[in-house]
Amino acid sequence: MHRRWLAGSRFEQAADHIVMEEWIAAVEAATAWRERLGAQIEAMLPDSSLESVVRAPPSRKAATSRSQSPRVIEA
Repeated sequence: MHRRWLAGSRFEQAADHIVMEEWIAAVEAATAWRERLGAQIEAMLPDSSLESVVRAPPSRKAATSRSQSPRVIEA
């Protein structure tokens, strides 16, 4: 609904309308990219050691990520 309202906005300067159309297109492209990336991550999760962290409720993610801090390996 908000996008329809934005798309229907009228400006005094034609350039302003063009900028708004480009901005809307950029937001739509970024949203589609985010959805594709999310689908790719979902597809890879079953083979990942981080599946439990990714699928954990938000309140557990912070605690889990702190407890799994990177380890330094000395040679």
